[in-house]
Amino acid sequence: MLERFFEKKGEKDEELMIHARELDRHYIPSRYPDAHSSGTPHEAYDEETSKRAIRAAEEVVNFARKIVSG
Repeated sequence: MLERFFEKKGEKDEELMIHARELDRHYIPSRYPDAHSSGTPHEAYDEETSKRAIRAAEEVVNFARKIVSG
Protein backbone atom coordinates (compact mmCIF):
# COMPACT_ATOMS: atom_id res chain seq x y z
CA MET A 1 0.00 0.00 0.00
CA LEU A 2 2.83 2.38 0.83
CA GLU A 3 4.46 1.74 -2.54
CA ARG A 4 1.20 2.68 -4.30
CA PHE A 5 1.00 5.86 -2.22
CA PHE A 6 4.50 6.88 -3.29
CA GLU A 7 3.77 6.02 -6.92
CA LYS A 8 0.81 8.41 -6.90
CA LYS A 9 2.86 11.11 -5.18
CA GLY A 10 5.71 10.67 -7.65
CA GLU A 11 8.25 10.39 -4.87
CA LYS A 12 9.66 7.70 -2.63
CA ASP A 13 10.96 7.68 0.93
CA GLU A 14 13.43 4.81 0.90
CA GLU A 15 13.99 4.90 4.65
CA LEU A 16 10.26 4.55 5.25
CA MET A 17 10.13 1.68 2.75
CA ILE A 18 12.86 -0.09 4.73
CA HIS A 19 10.69 0.21 7.83
CA ALA A 20 7.66 -1.07 5.93
CA ARG A 21 9.62 -4.09 4.66
CA GLU A 22 10.72 -4.81 8.22
CA LEU A 23 7.08 -4.94 9.25
CA ASP A 24 6.17 -7.13 6.26
CA ARG A 25 8.45 -9.82 7.67
CA HIS A 26 6.26 -10.03 10.76
CA TYR A 27 2.81 -9.92 9.18
CA ILE A 28 2.11 -13.61 8.45
CA PRO A 29 3.96 -15.12 11.43
CA SER A 30 2.23 -12.79 13.87
CA ARG A 31 -1.22 -13.69 12.55
CA TYR A 32 -0.68 -17.42 12.09
CA PRO A 33 1.25 -19.11 14.90
CA ASP A 34 1.92 -22.19 12.78
CA ALA A 35 3.59 -20.10 10.04
CA HIS A 36 7.04 -20.76 11.50
CA SER A 37 8.64 -23.79 9.94
CA SER A 38 10.05 -24.90 13.26
CA GLY A 39 9.43 -23.93 16.83
CA THR A 40 6.92 -21.55 18.29
CA PRO A 41 6.50 -17.84 17.53
CA HIS A 42 8.14 -16.76 20.77
CA GLU A 43 11.29 -18.66 19.75
CA ALA A 44 11.53 -16.64 16.53
CA TYR A 45 11.71 -13.29 18.33
CA ASP A 46 14.40 -11.91 20.53
CA GLU A 47 14.63 -8.48 22.13
CA GLU A 48 16.52 -6.90 19.23
CA THR A 49 14.08 -8.21 16.61
CA SER A 50 11.19 -6.91 18.67
CA LYS A 51 12.79 -3.49 19.09
CA ARG A 52 13.40 -3.20 15.34
CA ALA A 53 9.77 -4.05 14.63
CA ILE A 54 8.51 -1.53 17.18
CA ARG A 55 10.76 1.20 15.79
CA ALA A 56 9.62 0.42 12.25
CA ALA A 57 5.97 0.57 13.32
CA GLU A 58 6.52 3.90 15.07
CA GLU A 59 8.10 5.38 11.95
CA VAL A 60 5.26 4.21 9.69
CA VAL A 61 2.58 5.42 12.12
CA ASN A 62 4.30 8.82 12.49
CA PHE A 63 4.40 9.16 8.71
CA ALA A 64 0.70 8.27 8.44
CA ARG A 65 -0.17 10.79 11.15
CA LYS A 66 1.61 13.54 9.22
CA ILE A 67 -0.26 12.67 6.03
CA VAL A 68 -3.65 12.52 7.77
CA SER A 69 -3.15 15.77 9.66
CA GLY A 70 -2.07 17.55 6.50
